[in-house]
Amino acid sequence: MNEQTGKRIYLEFDAPENDRNLHQKSNRVTLFGNFLNRILPKANPHFEELYGTVTRWIIEIDQDRNYTMREIGFDEAELPVVIAPYKDNYGYWTDNVLEIDDYLRFNGNTISKSDFETEWKNALDRINDQDFL
Repeated sequence: MNEQTGKRIYLEFDAPENDRNLHQKSNRVTLFGNFLNRILPKANPHFEELYGTVTRWIIEIDQDRNYTMREIGFDEAELPVVIAPYKDNYGYWTDNVLEIDDYLRFNGNTISKSDFETEWKNALDRINDQDFL
């Protein structure tokens, strides 16, 4: 089966609190991270510092392969701040091995494909206009 033909489901959920806390690092962790970033490539070079600002996610999952295809993260102002995959950014959820049941534990809701595609287009337009990319 072509990777583009699988049945899709679209979910939205609040960013798990413990994930937000992961991005608030101590000075020691930051220094070690800075050292590692010099010798290892980042999985999300444009967005890594923005993940801690995400309060809501919407994701696209291929149900046949049980695989996260795309993601959009929104900040408190409901502005899209991260998307993936995008350029050389693998993503937060798209770079994990979570299944639909894992996401359902976040008490999210399903959204329509149309709503996801509208949000994706808006996010892509906004991110393409950002200076850091």
